[in-house]
This record gives sequence, C-alpha cells and structure tokens, in this order.
Amino acid sequence: MPSVDIRNLGIVEYTDALELMSTLQQQRINNEIPDTILFLEHPEIVTVGPRARND
Repeated sequence: MPSVDIRNLGIVEYTDALELMSTLQQQRINNEIPDTILFLEHPEIVTVGPRARND
C-alpha cells in the first residue's frame, strides 16, 4: 500500500502555503517524500470588484 503523509496545518498565510507546496512538490519529484495531503485554511480576506465604492 502506498504511503501518504497527511498534514493538518491550521491557518496559514497564502504566500507561506505556496512556498511550502513548492518545496514539497520538488521533494516529491525527487522521490524524497511520499505523496502528501495538506489540510489548511487561509486567513479571512475581503475582496471588492473594480466598481466598488467607499460608501
């Protein structure tokens, strides 16, 4: 049965998660780590469209 690494990271900033995923991807390509599943969420953020007004 294949090995899978499951990580529960909690709340992680988007850029930090992206950096981690890039590192893990390279390690996986090099066969240094098993398949990995990350459970995480990013802090809340509000986005507005280009027509948004301050009122």
